[in-house]
Amino acid sequence: MSQSVLSLCQDAAIDLSLVSPTTIDTTLGDPTTNKLVRQLHRTCRSLAGRYDWQRLRREKTYTSSAAAAQSTALASDFLRFIPNTYYNRSLNRRVCGPVTPAEWQNIQASVASPALEHFIQRGNSILFTPTPPGSETMAYEYITKYIGTDSTGATERETFSTDDDLTYFDDELVILGIVWRFRKAEGLDYSEEFREYEMRLADMIKQDGGRRIIDMGGSSIDRTPNVQGGDMDYLVTV
Repeated sequence: MSQSVLSLCQDAAIDLSLVSPTTIDTTLGDPTTNKLVRQLHRTCRSLAGRYDWQRLRREKTYTSSAAAAQSTALASDFLRFIPNTYYNRSLNRRVCGPVTPAEWQNIQASVASPALEHFIQRGNSILFTPTPPGSETMAYEYITKYIGTDSTGATERETFSTDDDLTYFDDELVILGIVWRFRKAEGLDYSEEFREYEMRLADMIKQDGGRRIIDMGGSSIDRTPNVQGGDMDYLVTV
């Protein structure tokens, strides 16, 4: 996160007893550099898929159109939804979904329309039922497809292209990921490196973002009522 991608590959090369690369430019044709950069990308993309890291969470808001397909709903850097975060803010209620294809077809075949809005992602589009009226404010949280930035943090990266690019992930975790994947690709034993990687990954997940306090006693933590759709839930105040 603070080391450049070149520095991460150089540290991984040291652990692998390889000659350290002087650039991540894969067009130069150096096999070792190309393999290190390949494992760098595989590690970062795998980490993005493993957990909803707070650094990767984004919010998308848009205005609904009076059509089943919401053409402006999908964020340009969308990777996946964060569950239970899709809300119609104009109506102050949650939008259910994404539903499964079977659930979607069951709704379409039903005589009665559902009381709440449902959505499905299909063909890189978001479809709503029942069709919403236009001009309602919709919002949801999602995970971005970007895995890092340039050195200034101004331009996000889906693929690293410059030596001083930065990843969104813990430096040591990325180094460990490059090392065990490189060893695996070369047909070498990687069990210890993989074990260290998984242990550090578990630690990083525990440290990432905030954690709610679980009230086991029922009386020591303030509770704030949350009314949604007529149901009374309670959220722990932290």
